[in-house]
Amino acid sequence: MASTRRDDHLKPYGWYRDLVIEGAREHELPQDYIAGRIDAVEAIEDPDLARDAKERVVLNRKPSERRTYPTTTSREVPIQIDDGFRGRRRAG
Repeated sequence: MASTRRDDHLKPYGWYRDLVIEGAREHELPQDYIAGRIDAVEAIEDPDLARDAKERVVLNRKPSERRTYPTTTSREVPIQIDDGFRGRRRAG
């Protein structure tokens, strides 16, 4: 269940805002939208400097190298469904 509460006083960490900006550029959102809506968001410094450094490593990678999650896991198995779909599904 998602929360419906919103606190407009909370601010994102700088590394998170920068990641969102890079994603917007990578997906070719209009520059005026990025500047006016995303870059204009006030961010705060992450007090966890190790996390800040770890997250910024992703920003320094080339876009094609930014995936930080595995594309397959040992729990995935090939399946075939009667409707002819062939793909990969997580094992239950």
